[in-house]
Amino acid sequence: MASRPQCNKFETSFTKETAYGTAVADGSINKRYDPQEPIILGLTKTKVDDADRIKGHEFPTDPTNKDIIIARDIEIPFSFDSSVEILGILGATFFGADVVSGTMPNFVHTLKIADLCVLDQFPSMSAVLGLTGDTASFLTTKGVLVNELRIVLDSQGFLTVSGTFFTDGSLTVTAGHVFQTTEHPVDYIVGTEADFLTADAGAGVVSKKSLLRGFELSMTNNLDVGDARSNVAAAGVNLGSLRVGNREFSLTVTVEGHQGDEFWLDMDSDQEKDVQLKVTKNANRELDVNINSCKIENITTRFDGIRDVADLEYKMFYHTATASPIEFIVRNGDAAYLI
Repeated sequence: MASRPQCNKFETSFTKETAYGTAVADGSINKRYDPQEPIILGLTKTKVDDADRIKGHEFPTDPTNKDIIIARDIEIPFSFDSSVEILGILGATFFGADVVSGTMPNFVHTLKIADLCVLDQFPSMSAVLGLTGDTASFLTTKGVLVNELRIVLDSQGFLTVSGTFFTDGSLTVTAGHVFQTTEHPVDYIVGTEADFLTADAGAGVVSKKSLLRGFELSMTNNLDVGDARSNVAAAGVNLGSLRVGNREFSLTVTVEGHQGDEFWLDMDSDQEKDVQLKVTKNANRELDVNINSCKIENITTRFDGIRDVADLEYKMFYHTATASPIEFIVRNGDAAYLI
């Protein structure tokens, strides 16, 4: 089937699939998020033609088993008004590990990169996409994961989140789903001040704090079904050990400074740092990005017409204390992700 060109409703759940590609019960797909832009699905099929595997004087089987689908990729691009709620579920499905503590209204989610040498499967979920005004059919996908996650804070304090979901699972049309009338309760992070803290790696001493003028954090799992084509249709296939490529991270931070002050003098290329990005809505709604071992790759100083600013590029390293190169702390009103 040809997927509809635009979907502007998206609904998922906090329930993890029991196994990759095993659909979550429809009743649990009940968390609606409205994308900023209509979603246009990208569907790719890889097939083997029986005619390509026979001798010239033979004839292909017709029509049974002539074309064998050995891989099917579905990319679902997304862009959401950023909130600690949507960042929580996206982060949990991207990283693969979520530990929650606290009580209402301040649940604390600690998201770390799952060790796929130990944990053989990423948490996957099912999702439903739809079009406003269409009440007869919806697109349902299962085995959905976050492949790319991009979080950007601009100089005005607006936080945006975008990226792509990925699945090689099913894409079906169903008439049995009813969208929630209102989107999942969210606290948007818009126009807030944000902090940037840095200290010498491992020092555990006084941090240097500066006003964060902006940052761009891009992450990708490089999910690829090509590594497991012979097993794509097999039962019990685990995405984690088979299809996660080299994880890539890129972080650029823009901070305000004044040439000659302590913070400014502390910034120099090739220095190892502990870094924390903090974006706060209020005491119970907050995002912390902790990078406990990283190095300043490049630094560019400039005058933006109003103030001195520095653009810092960071390279992240695996940190033994956290067993992860990066850690998200998400504080919001959601009791759990990936339950």
